[in-house]
Amino acid sequence: MTKRRDAGSFEEAMMKIVKLLGARRAAEIVNLSSKTLRDYSDPARAGRPRLAEALKLDIACFQETGQAPLLDAYLLNLADTVGEKPMPAVQTAQK
Repeated sequence: MTKRRDAGSFEEAMMKIVKLLGARRAAEIVNLSSKTLRDYSDPARAGRPRLAEALKLDIACFQETGQAPLLDAYLLNLADTVGEKPMPAVQTAQK
């Protein structure tokens, strides 16, 4: 059974990274087990990647796909909190 992840959540972003890079490769990038990365994508589990890990994962994902899922989730959550429309990371980086 697939767990539901809220759109724009960090858990959804982690799942996207695991799918885009592959669990094994993503785990190697941050020197963690693939189970730990899958746990990071589970909304029922505590724990999320540290900032340095998130940055490494987004860099690898961006280099391969042009996407930075964790940054996009961060920007979306920030925009929701302050009442602004979020700008995707790719557009932000190109400005």
